[in-house]
Amino acid sequence: NAELIEHVFCYRLVKGWAIFERLDEPVGCAFVAVRFWWNALADGTWIDFTPRPDHLPVVLLAEAATHYPKVKSKFSKLEADLAAYMAQKMFGDPDSVVPVSMSHHRVRAPKQELVRANREANEACAE
Repeated sequence: NAELIEHVFCYRLVKGWAIFERLDEPVGCAFVAVRFWWNALADGTWIDFTPRPDHLPVVLLAEAATHYPKVKSKFSKLEADLAAYMAQKMFGDPDSVVPVSMSHHRVRAPKQELVRANREANEACAE
């Protein structure tokens, strides 16, 4: 959508991330960032023409500090399930069920690694 708007209306293309809160986790504790493109008017005002479902009336946008080009690649089964799940949550049924390939046992180790890295970062900042 944003590329078409840039081409037709000459509104600058802005590349970055749409940030969504995970409502299946405690409030303010878990977020998901999705690569996202939108547009800006001549005065710099951001506009997004992407249609959204009623349960997502507002989207937090964050412009990327540097441009990371989209790279074409083939999804693994887990990545394909995650992409389908995210699309379903964002644009379909917000109560959709997590695919088996994404069940808790598959993500426990990466989650523990993130918790450890976050703890270490917090300790370093406290010093």
